[in-house]
Amino acid sequence: MEIEAHDEPRFEDNSYGDSQRTLNGDSIPNTFLSNFIEKSSVYAVSRAGQAKTKPHRIFWLMVLLTCLCGCIYEANSFLTVFFEYPVLTDLEVKNEGNLEFPAVTVCNLNRIKQENENCVYEDKHWFDCFYSRTKVTPVAQPIILSERKTHTSISNVTTKRDKNYKLDSQKFLNHYTNLDTNSQYCYGYKLNELVRQCSFNSHPCYASNFSNFQSIQYGNCFTINRKTLERKSTYKVKKVGSNTGLKLVLNVMLNSYLNITPSAGVRVVIHSPNENPDPIEEGINISPGYETHVSLTKTSVKRLPAPYRDRCVEYKVTNNDDSTPGSQYSCVQECMQQTSQELCGCVDPFLVASRNMTLCNLRNKTQMSCLDEMLDGLNKGRLLCECPLPCLSTMYDLKISTTLFTSIDVNANSFKSFHDLRCSRRELKTNLNENQNHSSQISYRKRRSYENTEIGR
Repeated sequence: MEIEAHDEPRFEDNSYGDSQRTLNGDSIPNTFLSNFIEKSSVYAVSRAGQAKTKPHRIFWLMVLLTCLCGCIYEANSFLTVFFEYPVLTDLEVKNEGNLEFPAVTVCNLNRIKQENENCVYEDKHWFDCFYSRTKVTPVAQPIILSERKTHTSISNVTTKRDKNYKLDSQKFLNHYTNLDTNSQYCYGYKLNELVRQCSFNSHPCYASNFSNFQSIQYGNCFTINRKTLERKSTYKVKKVGSNTGLKLVLNVMLNSYLNITPSAGVRVVIHSPNENPDPIEEGINISPGYETHVSLTKTSVKRLPAPYRDRCVEYKVTNNDDSTPGSQYSCVQECMQQTSQELCGCVDPFLVASRNMTLCNLRNKTQMSCLDEMLDGLNKGRLLCECPLPCLSTMYDLKISTTLFTSIDVNANSFKSFHDLRCSRRELKTNLNENQNHSSQISYRKRRSYENTEIGR
């Protein structure tokens, strides 16, 4: 028996698979891409996909490339400007009926009373001075003390009298700047001696409304309506008139002036309640024997912090003994003193100094020259102080008028009952009438050129 085996050819129907792989001779991915291009919402892309000839397709691709380059250029231009963080400045004139009244600081142009002059030259503590006092012959030669350079630049004087005056000033200031803070305060004018009468909106104000500020150039200064960590509420003003605002009667005590004090009167600084007073750089001098009327226009400038170009910072309200700078000016002063201590080994006695700093001697030409070089370095940018602009600045435009003050009551004193605990021991007037002009408050506000809602559109 013979068995034969034959291999028969096998045929498979692959028509279904072929239909999945091809469609009109094209693969499925290519067909999908063609449909996507032809139906694209980008007009140039869809026209290129639908083009029947190669030149038409190239033309629309060139249009697409041109538009794409233009889009990239515009996007780059926008981002370049955006990351420069531009700002717009808005100017607003507000007519408000209820405004915050500014802080007002008053200082006598004479830093200490003449009866305490000998104690300063003898470097006596205030307690020893008051209980071993010697009689001083009064000398009245009214004269404003300038800054350090005024008293140290002897080469500029033209007469022997001027030279003697500068030498006397240097001698006095060397002793005065080396006194402790309490002695400087006690040798100067107290609140009840300088401020005789005070009222706000025709209501009396009290000693508790004032805070003390000490200046090397002006001695004791007293501020009303100053915001502190303990005193956060301030005066408000609603209308303008002779019976509104702050009214002060100040006693200059001209007979107690030192013979090196060049001017008689009161230094008045009008500033924001949030800022420390700066009687040297700001303020006006009020002459004795006159009534001075001050009308105010408030101007506010709001800036933007980093990354915007101003890179402003918020200077916080601090007490006078707080080490944190309360303003840009305080920050610059602190920087200058630290730089002086590092370069010269001493600091400018006319600026605020911490206890661990050594005061320069006004008669030491080497130290004075070093301080001058330090200032020159700051002015020319060789030395830098990182003290940005404040995010909120408040300034006051003053309109001043004066008239003779004839209503002088020497015995009138609203602060007779005031007792200064810092010093247990124990004339012409100036009337200061200050009104708030609330009809024209000007506000400059810097805002972002691009807001988040604009970027998302």
